[in-house]
Amino acid sequence: MIPLNSTMEKSLAFTMEFYLTLRWLIAVPEKGVNNRYDYPVGLMYLLFLGPFLIFSINSLRRKHISIFALFIVLYWGTWWFGSQQTRFLYIPITLMYICVMLDKRVVSKILILMINFSLLIVLISLIRAHKSDFGKSRYEVLRDKDKQLLEMANTVQKYPVILDYPDVAYASFPVEVKNSDSIFALNY
Repeated sequence: MIPLNSTMEKSLAFTMEFYLTLRWLIAVPEKGVNNRYDYPVGLMYLLFLGPFLIFSINSLRRKHISIFALFIVLYWGTWWFGSQQTRFLYIPITLMYICVMLDKRVVSKILILMINFSLLIVLISLIRAHKSDFGKSRYEVLRDKDKQLLEMANTVQKYPVILDYPDVAYASFPVEVKNSDSIFALNY
């Protein structure tokens, strides 16, 4: 074993703090997200990260490398050096859940209890965020822009309608968007 001096200990502590802070900010951001196309991955990710590491270490000790674990680690590495948008982590995180839940040695009553607690916290958060919409019809919860698009569907012919905003998900007719820098609007 290599003896650590005070500089090495501080560096190791900083590295561990950075690693844990990064994992927490990916799961539960302090405010907003990195950009408007990015989302937090939630507390379930944090709950499964430790058991996944245990699963991976155990499979290496047995000299049996799981293809799922290898794919998850490689995907995470390419994500780290690539986009770093958390929406691209949903596939490896889902596979991480599957790997952990299939390993009988890692799953315990405490883990199941923590999963249920995490889901309860998410449910409470969703209820608080959407409680003003409960009991309303589908039409009542739409934005004014979306209501206008639905009303325009009855009057618009086959020619494109010119609009100045790109979010036209409820348009059932051709739309030409002017003056938009959205990545979802095609420039031609």
